[in-house]
Amino acid sequence: MINAVQRLAAAVCLAALPALALAAESAAVYVGVDAGSAQQDFRPHYTFANGWTPSTYHNSGSGMALGARVGYQVAVTERFSVAAQAHLGWTAAEWRLTTGEPAKLEEKIGLHYTVGLVPSLQLLPRWRVYGELGIGQGQISESKVAPTRSNYDYASWTGQVTWGAGLLFQATDRLGVYGEFRRTQYSRVSYVSALPGSTAIVEYIADSPRAEVLTVGLRYAFN
Repeated sequence: MINAVQRLAAAVCLAALPALALAAESAAVYVGVDAGSAQQDFRPHYTFANGWTPSTYHNSGSGMALGARVGYQVAVTERFSVAAQAHLGWTAAEWRLTTGEPAKLEEKIGLHYTVGLVPSLQLLPRWRVYGELGIGQGQISESKVAPTRSNYDYASWTGQVTWGAGLLFQATDRLGVYGEFRRTQYSRVSYVSALPGSTAIVEYIADSPRAEVLTVGLRYAFN
């Protein structure tokens, strides 16, 4: 399902690029930085090689989020504009658990990037509301160390779809302040665990992580 959404989002973004290029006379480049909080959710599903009943867990972690962006914004009408934007983010959020088996588990999403479209509408002379639709990748990391049971250490860049919305206050012609909410759904990842010191499979694990970020930031336009 997520791959189909990624293809649709990519098609929408690519279809809009010619229109942005044609309107280059009324375009502006902008950059921005933001900070806030992130919530990451993991729902690993375990299928056991020995036939035990499968189990699904809900693990969640929160922490600081930082980001930077660059965009190319085109005024389609006096009040409506569309931007092509690239965003790079990092989060300190992670989920950790240490049990008495003993076992140590950790799940997190580190660096991530998104490229997409940001349509915006002017509500008042200095206020704009905007949305975002984009695709990209993120660093998914899930690990378990259990000396008497099973180990795994999965890390990979994974595809994602991001959508969100925000509010921009244009303090001056060039400087703006914004607040936004973004939600990211990652593609399904799958891997196996093995007995410590062996290649014998113990568990088959599948997960589809997601993240939600709430940030405030500053934007500077070179118009």
